[in-house]
Amino acid sequence: MSKPNPERIRAATPLTALRGDDTRFCCSLCEDKQLAYGDLDAWREHDEHDQPITGPAGIIFIDVNHEACLRKIDRHPRLYVQEDGFPGYFPALCEPCAWRAGLDCTHPSLKANGGDGLKVEMTGGWPSGVITCSRGGGCAPPPRRSTKCHGFSTLKLLPGGKTDDG
Repeated sequence: MSKPNPERIRAATPLTALRGDDTRFCCSLCEDKQLAYGDLDAWREHDEHDQPITGPAGIIFIDVNHEACLRKIDRHPRLYVQEDGFPGYFPALCEPCAWRAGLDCTHPSLKANGGDGLKVEMTGGWPSGVITCSRGGGCAPPPRRSTKCHGFSTLKLLPGGKTDDG
């Protein structure tokens, strides 16, 4: 299969359009809304020049067990690359976290929020220099899995050191 030209890519409906405004962690391409969020992977959509679409607008989530949805990504004219994740984009860690607001992380330690940094431990992937390529022509480093976020909480810390549970 050859790489599609920019006109064909622009003409194809982006898969992020299927996600809508729903910021729950569920498969973006099918009607299965009853998933365990630990089975989801984040994928980054690219434009017609294979440049990543930044921020939450470029993210879709796919259940790792949905072969039909994975085939849609593989066969789509746009490039989709599995995302290692950013704060707010880790389904297994962020879904139940009190600091999640849509696909954003509001934790005060996050650098984007003025903090010193928020550590997320990752596992998996392959040795440096190895990439995987799909039949559709997209190539990416192998995905890694988030295993622990050091800011995870089911309770938010409010000013004065109190939690949101009273």
